[in-house]
Amino acid sequence: MPEFSEQTSLYEIVVRVQEDGSYGAHYMTITRFRRDGEVFGAKEGLPTPLVAGNAEAFALLGQYVESAALDTLAVNQVLQARVIELEQQKQATGAELQQALEANQALQARVAELEQAPAETPPPATEPAEVPDGTV
Repeated sequence: MPEFSEQTSLYEIVVRVQEDGSYGAHYMTITRFRRDGEVFGAKEGLPTPLVAGNAEAFALLGQYVESAALDTLAVNQVLQARVIELEQQKQATGAELQQALEANQALQARVAELEQAPAETPPPATEPAEVPDGTV
């Protein structure tokens, strides 16, 4: 037999600011209907004014703010760890680049040194010595 459940949660908070600077706010909930854990329907609640003294509204708002803050902190921690990882990679790559530049400078200096050195002339070719049988 299928298992049915429903869950109501905060859906949206709307704040409208009037031309004179005054504002009003309302919230809406959404109820999701599940069959065996799968959502098969949902219904939005009616807009409810968000006013002082509405304990239910402020409780829902508090739950939302807490949940959003915890999610934001978790994402922030992941991003901070990634920044540290990328900074370490940058430092390692910078060190490798510096080593490559130093090796390149050393090779350029050696090439310049070799280009400055007088060219060695090869020893003169000698005539082959005669062998006793008369062949060269």
